[in-house]
Amino acid sequence: MTYYIQDLSCVSSDLPSILPLTRAVIRPQDGEIVTLWADRVEVRSVRDGKLITRQPEVVTETMDAVQKGGYPHFMLKEITYAHCEGMLSTEFKHGPLSAVSTGFPIIFIAGPNDVPLIISGINEVKVRGARTITIGEEDARLRVNGDDLVVIPKSDAQISALLGVLPMQLLSYHMSVLRGFDPDFPRNLSKTLMVD
Repeated sequence: MTYYIQDLSCVSSDLPSILPLTRAVIRPQDGEIVTLWADRVEVRSVRDGKLITRQPEVVTETMDAVQKGGYPHFMLKEITYAHCEGMLSTEFKHGPLSAVSTGFPIIFIAGPNDVPLIISGINEVKVRGARTITIGEEDARLRVNGDDLVVIPKSDAQISALLGVLPMQLLSYHMSVLRGFDPDFPRNLSKTLMVD
């Protein structure tokens, strides 16, 4: 996101960090590039370099709503205070794999084109005694190799990625409630990033 505040232009990927300074926001779209100047922001088409005229939009949501990103509550780490890390399964083998022990829960989200790679990851942690939970489309290979399979509807890879997040959000919510925390009011949540 790009923000323009009188004599300050800045870029941030985190809307809550900039709201104390301004509510005027320019959100670049796919195929656009932004140039920041001290006195203006230019948005141009990547394809032909033409200047795109766009007025800043005004963010009207409350800080609480913006921090939740359109979701009804915060996510797993913020609302349950349970340590968790999300990463590509290929990165898992570079360090975090050493922390896996008997009964340690590992959740895999398997896209329709990623099943062989996910099965490799499942097998890596299973030999170390981990409990595996896979979120993905119905697939006999996932059922045979993992402990549990949370089935999402069949769809293309992009939609499948979105559908795979939904069980994680429900897990976050229910873990928070079971641990006695209000998922709508996490403590000590502060997200700050500003680039001058």
